[in-house]
Amino acid sequence: MQTFEPGTLVAGTPVGTKTYSKPSVVSSGTETFSLIRPAPGGIGLDYGRIATMNISGSPSSGTQARTSAFCVLGVPTRPSDVPPVASVSFTRFRVNGNAFDNSSGALVTYTLSKSTATLSVDLTTGIFTTTLHAIGTTAGGADTDFGTFSGSGSLGISDASLSGAFFSSPAGPLGGPLNGGFFGPQGSEFGYTFTLLRSTVGSPTHTDLALIGMVTGAR
Repeated sequence: MQTFEPGTLVAGTPVGTKTYSKPSVVSSGTETFSLIRPAPGGIGLDYGRIATMNISGSPSSGTQARTSAFCVLGVPTRPSDVPPVASVSFTRFRVNGNAFDNSSGALVTYTLSKSTATLSVDLTTGIFTTTLHAIGTTAGGADTDFGTFSGSGSLGISDASLSGAFFSSPAGPLGGPLNGGFFGPQGSEFGYTFTLLRSTVGSPTHTDLALIGMVTGAR
């Protein structure tokens, strides 16, 4: 269990973000926790929030990210508060997360903030469909297009949740789970986490590319 006290609050963080940082208790690195009000389409969510946890300081190098975790949270939509329509589509989106590419033998880390997404929900079947166009940007500003991924899944009738998976893209066997929920009146906002992994050819237990993060949005 990790705890962050008021004394670890980082000053000067962007509006809508609270970041806490302290020395790691398990290595010579740093532990950082951020609670963020995401702003899909430049407008901050009213009911949804995201949280990130990073532990840096690899025992071997002292610089590479060792652990990253992502979470979506907020004021959940009441399961009975369903929009009186057959389907809904969201119009504003924000992608937060990272890509870790080790395919060349040297780890390259990207942010996913330039990525885009879609989400549509069929309220007659309880099925949703989503896409994620993953664009990674290095610290030096170089972009890499990892492809567009299609996902689908079902709504949680008892808790207004959503769970499903992304499937492979033409770039290779890259896919994984997505989980989240709807926030606010009649599910006006949503958020989900995703993990997309690609295994090395001939070595299914070794991952050479990982995309990990969150998608949030509003109607």
